[in-house]
Amino acid sequence: MSGVPVVSVVGDLDLTNIDRFASLLERAASGNEKTVVLSLAEATYLDSHALRVILQIGRRILTSRRRLVLVIPPVCSVRRILDAVGLHGVFPVQHSVEAAIAATTD
Repeated sequence: MSGVPVVSVVGDLDLTNIDRFASLLERAASGNEKTVVLSLAEATYLDSHALRVILQIGRRILTSRRRLVLVIPPVCSVRRILDAVGLHGVFPVQHSVEAAIAATTD
């Protein structure tokens, strides 16, 4: 076990479930681990609320000298949304959870 917290989104992430997602990501970010992994590999839809939560919590992680690594495979339902808003320019991106965890040892 790596000890790196991983939050995985499966299905749609929108106003109906944003509070639960925010709570899970906050819990993962509240630890002392240097890296938090957010997997969007199985996400099918992200609305503006989801993007705002990712940015807000991700920035909080960055200000504590830690990092949020996004898992976004080359073929992913939400890839176009994420590319359009430029999240890959804000947070490091890996193609798999395993690669994201392995990158924490670099």
